[in-house]
Amino acid sequence: MKNSILALPCWNQIDFISDIHLSEQHPETYSIWLQYLQNNKADAIFILGDLFEAWVGDDAILETGFERNCALALAQCSLQKPLFMLHGNRDFFTKQAFFDFTGIQQIDDPCKLSAFGKHYLLSHGDALCTSDTDYMQLRSVVRSPNWQTAVLAQPLAARRQMADKIKADKLSTTTEPLKDSNFYKNLDINHDLAIEWLNQHGCNCLIHGHTHKPQEDSLNLELYRWVLSDWEVDHRHPRAEVLSLTEQGLTRVSLIGTQNK
Repeated sequence: MKNSILALPCWNQIDFISDIHLSEQHPETYSIWLQYLQNNKADAIFILGDLFEAWVGDDAILETGFERNCALALAQCSLQKPLFMLHGNRDFFTKQAFFDFTGIQQIDDPCKLSAFGKHYLLSHGDALCTSDTDYMQLRSVVRSPNWQTAVLAQPLAARRQMADKIKADKLSTTTEPLKDSNFYKNLDINHDLAIEWLNQHGCNCLIHGHTHKPQEDSLNLELYRWVLSDWEVDHRHPRAEVLSLTEQGLTRVSLIGTQNK
């Protein structure tokens, strides 16, 4: 993995996306994501975690179906431009076979990107959400090599059932329609820890996802951050944004309403 990347001189546009949550149950999100891969004008794309709603193991690519279709689309895109990706809290089971198949370059979390004379720190963002104590405890378990080895040792069908059960349990405990969105609305990173990270890596801008709350703000007088949009095209209030970096700076680009254009 890489913890530092220097943008090539030929890169005029760098795109950042995260929290796409690709799933067979979200066909509109998949459709607009596929169109983006096929038609974007970026010279490099960084995927900052949670590309998938749930990734149950790289052996899913070997079977005809949704996961393989996604991997083939990524492989085709990576033939045209470099793709980079770091793990989120939903796709941490993507391993070397996935990166080999798709041609995506795996990067560390966090990763320093130097581009257009500035330094950006890239992260999914979940490791910075220290106030979410329940999740932080869970994260320490699911990121452990022993736990991952034990789960991946189970048959693919069993892992699919496990993922389906987790989704079903989540839906059954969501008693009000806005409960999940309200949770993300109130979730934020630890600003002091983010400042520590930025100073440690010599960056003045943090780009992250995870919180589902796209925004840009100052962490202090010299340091700032941009939060990526989640993609929810199949929902009542559709949203899908790309954060594009050029020599002029960062700009949000909405993909809603761009189909077939």
